[in-house]
Amino acid sequence: MNIDKAKRTIEELTKYVCLTENYSVDTFEKRVIREYALSGSIAKVTNKLNSEGYTIKQSEISTILHSKPNDELHKMVRRYLKAKIKHRY
Repeated sequence: MNIDKAKRTIEELTKYVCLTENYSVDTFEKRVIREYALSGSIAKVTNKLNSEGYTIKQSEISTILHSKPNDELHKMVRRYLKAKIKHRY
């Protein structure tokens, strides 16, 4: 990694943190996106929402996260999730 790439990475991560902390959660889908942005785990999001009285499967969480993004945080979460899956295989 060179210094320019490091600076771009820092800027992108700073934006991710800012978007996550200031994300307006006015729909269930946005709640899923924010919870994933905070935890980075579909299983943790599923467990948290189910413990709060929702009945949702991991596959449904995954579907929401992989859906076409409607805002910048969703776009970033989706990109990071795809990179995480790609890196695993």
